[in-house]
Amino acid sequence: FYNPPIVNLALGIRRSYILETVRLATAPIANGVPTIVFTSSRLNVEILLRYLRAELAKRHLDTERVQGYRGGYLPTRRRAIERGLRDGRVIGVVATNALELGIDIGSLDVAFVVGYPGSVASFLQQSGRAGRSQRDSLTVYVGRSTPIDQYLMEHPEMIMERAPERARINPDN
Repeated sequence: FYNPPIVNLALGIRRSYILETVRLATAPIANGVPTIVFTSSRLNVEILLRYLRAELAKRHLDTERVQGYRGGYLPTRRRAIERGLRDGRVIGVVATNALELGIDIGSLDVAFVVGYPGSVASFLQQSGRAGRSQRDSLTVYVGRSTPIDQYLMEHPEMIMERAPERARINPDN
């Protein structure tokens, strides 16, 4: 659980969770560690992708080894990214929950969950994208300034020691 530092104590303003995620995620990606960064919106996928690629460019690394993945991309583009993750051509991906489950993307070692995704089940699904190959893995939950994220930063047991929510379905829907 990583809470960006406070930059204005009087107003309770924290450093940008986007910039902090870029700072934290650049190291594993630059070192060839398969990494996924989950974020809540399509816009944040594009912003994080742009900033991560800029950091890789500063290090003279191949910026195409990091890809975005979200709804709105054509199926052919999404399948190409999935293949790249499986065969190692893509080392990092910034995604919405479109990659949370149901798609084989190979083995990843690091997962960043940027902001609370709305349920413990979703958090565990995103976190569980790393470490599927029987190797050690790392999940980093980056908190935003929102009340729910700040509450969870103070009470990580609400995610880590709690069972996922029960699924509710309406068979007549």
